Amino acid sequence: MSRKLTVKQQKFVQYYLANGGNGTEAARKAGYKGSEKTLSQVAIENLGKPGISKLIGIEQEKLKESTGATAKAKRELLWKIAQHNSACKQADKEDSSGEVKMLDPKAAISAITELNKMDGDHASTKIEDVTPRVNPNPTLTQEQALALLEKYDLAP
Repeated sequence: MSRKLTVKQQKFVQYYLANGGNGTEAARKAGYKGSEKTLSQVAIENLGKPGISKLIGIEQEKLKESTGATAKAKRELLWKIAQHNSACKQADKEDSSGEVKMLDPKAAISAITELNKMDGDHASTKIEDVTPRVNPNPTLTQEQALALLEKYDLAP
């Protein structure tokens, strides 16, 4: 590991990587002392240090390469899952409709959704209602309501 990091910081990185990214637990195992809140703060500070965050990134990349869990490999596997589960089959004999159905449309959709997320190609699922509201506080005058809207940069 890097010579710029203290022994505790190096241990913090090792434990952080080993436990899947729990900074508080990594701080505790690395030898930092204090309450949960203190250890959490130590973790936040450590993760904000360029040397530590850079080393974590390097080690994570090494781990991905050694396990084959690269973004490319994940994309290829997800695409295979999507293709396989969207393949069509003749309906079961018990089904008298004779329809042709996908093997597992939910799995296909899920794989495609994950691919879209990896590529940043997904729509926000939260739709914000920006419809102006009728004055919910009857003691507020129209002018007072507009003044409040302006105060919070919400004026129409």
